[in-house]
Amino acid sequence: MSRLNNNTYANFHKGVSNEEVLAIFENQELYVDEARLAAYRTLKERGFEFSSEQLQEAARLEQQEREAEKKVLEQKQQEEQEQEVEQPLWYSPAAVLGFSIIGSVFIGSILLAMNFYRSQQKNRIPLVVLFGVLMYFGSIFLWLSGSIGQIAVVVINAMASIVLMEFFWKRFLGIRTPYERRSIWPPIGIIIGVTLVFAMILGAFITPEMLQEFQITKG
Repeated sequence: MSRLNNNTYANFHKGVSNEEVLAIFENQELYVDEARLAAYRTLKERGFEFSSEQLQEAARLEQQEREAEKKVLEQKQQEEQEQEVEQPLWYSPAAVLGFSIIGSVFIGSILLAMNFYRSQQKNRIPLVVLFGVLMYFGSIFLWLSGSIGQIAVVVINAMASIVLMEFFWKRFLGIRTPYERRSIWPPIGIIIGVTLVFAMILGAFITPEMLQEFQITKG
């Protein structure tokens, strides 16, 4: 029984005769166990002499109260332990979407792969990275071949970003899973590094003749 309820019942018993308080204690059908136990304690403080049956009933009510208090305490401790569990450190959906659309789907897939790594879902990493690589090189190839323009590349990135969120994030990470946001500055460094690497790769394979032919095709 909480102290607040105990005081409430005690105040109610003030000015009430022993017979009336005893009637509360003995009426199991009309009064809840908490009120009956409070009546017993009021009578006990007044020096009332109980029968053996009444004492047994009071002992049962007190045992029931202790078990209820223990259950409440255990539940509170469990809730505190759950709150103390460290939440995973993830890149937010906004970060994944933003870097996928503005940068490339490959970068977005890398960020999502890092989230999978921190959520102990390493088996999902190859699939999401492969998706990002295929979408990135596919859009670049179509753009270089003149099949699509820059606006189309952005549209493809946006559609692929939606796939990252709707399929990979919602299905494997969950939209309601609590997490802590990671800083977006490391991904910015990743974008710069990846851009330089691919620029070097393209520069090593693209000849001046290919560039001239590309310009003629664009014209």
